[in-house]
Amino acid sequence: MSPPNDIQLAKKYAPIFWLHEKEAFLPEDCGIAVEISDLYRDNRRERDEEQPRNLTDLGDIPNSGKCYLKVRDLDLRKFVIPESYHQAIPELGPGAVAKLARHRYGTDYMKEGIPENKRNIPKYYARVSRMTLYDDGSPFARYYENDPGIFGEYKMIEYFFYFVFNDAWNMHQGDWDATIELFIRRDRKYMVTHMHHSKWLSKWPQNSSPDIRTWLRGWNKLKKRDVGEAYVLGNHPYVFVAQGAHGAYPTPGFTLHGLGLPGDDFLACTDERQIGRLCILPEGFNEEIILTNLRVANLEANRVQFGFWKEPELVKAQPWRRYEGKWGEDTKFHGWDGPQRPAISRPPNKKSLMEADQSGYKGGRVVQNWHGVR
Repeated sequence: MSPPNDIQLAKKYAPIFWLHEKEAFLPEDCGIAVEISDLYRDNRRERDEEQPRNLTDLGDIPNSGKCYLKVRDLDLRKFVIPESYHQAIPELGPGAVAKLARHRYGTDYMKEGIPENKRNIPKYYARVSRMTLYDDGSPFARYYENDPGIFGEYKMIEYFFYFVFNDAWNMHQGDWDATIELFIRRDRKYMVTHMHHSKWLSKWPQNSSPDIRTWLRGWNKLKKRDVGEAYVLGNHPYVFVAQGAHGAYPTPGFTLHGLGLPGDDFLACTDERQIGRLCILPEGFNEEIILTNLRVANLEANRVQFGFWKEPELVKAQPWRRYEGKWGEDTKFHGWDGPQRPAISRPPNKKSLMEADQSGYKGGRVVQNWHGVR
């Protein structure tokens, strides 16, 4: 398949993104990381002449696995902020760094709106490939032994998103998150959304999606091994992004994540998602369709701030693929240091779909989940 057709396929199924009204960071062109960061190697800032000027330079860095990008003014090692901000930011520690990150690199999008003229907001990267699901005797195959129609050849579309800052229970600079995978076949379609190293599987509705509240009631009635339906308008699935942490979910609501220790009382974080606030639409999508969709469900529709996806780019054409370092400060705190690039080095295969199904409705480290709106 030629790259132009890959782009058109990715745009055909591009997600309708719902973000929390308090979200300060939108998915954008990852080139901003080079513009606002300094390159460090072995915990020492590289010389000015060694600093990358663009993403091509970033991909050409030798032995880049020893490097990381530190966003200027943000210190996630000692959690101190420049003296010039002390009066405006009286907080201390991580709270002060988060407030500075929002001040320097974030925006109140509910107040300011999603910009149309900023070149790097909002944006996604995509990879398109073909894969075959077959009955190989695996747990996944045995689960579907009474539904052999699932097997066959699919087109797999992966969507990758870059955020400047992860502003949740943990904080880190650079955030490759909210990954989405679509498995597309003429008579079968599935969506896998990623959050906190866990996955949710959703199946595509055979007919048009119902009223939003009816759809959500169906999710809350699911049993552990049941698979819920994605909400789809046209070919575009609704995807709900957790405030600050940027994990992607198939529904609004909240999720409690545990540490994976015995019992359910070791909570790590809570994710909250909304519908009806910040919405990023595919190119050319009619905003009124979304507003009508909300009104039919008796949901507030007069506060929505809309934005549109900029022209996407294919991952395989990106020079930053060669960069093996971290996209944020190396803090040595587990979960707080910068991430590496998205999961683009592994070959696309059925493993993601298998693991999402096996994790089940409340699998992995999910302690509690509620699908709904306030």
